[in-house]
Amino acid sequence: MGDCPYLPINIFATRTDLLELLGDIEAVQPVHYVEAGLLDKPTPAEYGSACEIPGLGTTQAPDTNVGERYLLAYTSIPFTVRPVPQKRGGTRYAVDQQKNPDSVALIPGGQVDGRTILAGSIGTCTGSEASAALLRTIASSIHRRWSEIKSYAVGPEAAIVLDAGGRLTANLRSPREYDLQR
Repeated sequence: MGDCPYLPINIFATRTDLLELLGDIEAVQPVHYVEAGLLDKPTPAEYGSACEIPGLGTTQAPDTNVGERYLLAYTSIPFTVRPVPQKRGGTRYAVDQQKNPDSVALIPGGQVDGRTILAGSIGTCTGSEASAALLRTIASSIHRRWSEIKSYAVGPEAAIVLDAGGRLTANLRSPREYDLQR
């Protein structure tokens, strides 16, 4: 996959923010979603709409690097799972852009509680025209609906949390001075 031609879009969003954004995308071109990462099972959860994803926009993860992950792609593009033999025995199953280059990676982050939102990101690093086109559609909707604060796209509800003194952070353990500030 080499050099990444596209920078990810760093986000702060609530469930409502994500459902409105992804609803825009689903209205333009049907997409589907799949649970991503290194999984214990060969059949990951797959969803026909963002509103079907349980807990989307909420998280209990302590930081962005360990939260939920999904791939989204046009419905005409099937998802591929690759087996990954483990050194200690057994097999785990990878769902990632290596075998799904026409997808976009979604790390939603999300609301931890009423006053804290964990960062997420949306992006692709494959160079595929299908993934680039889907990312452009997402970016266009983000620019129409969301605020840009420093290097983050911030959903409308997330902006309300920020303005009310809440934390928008990439890591719950980091000091508040590293949180997003206007």
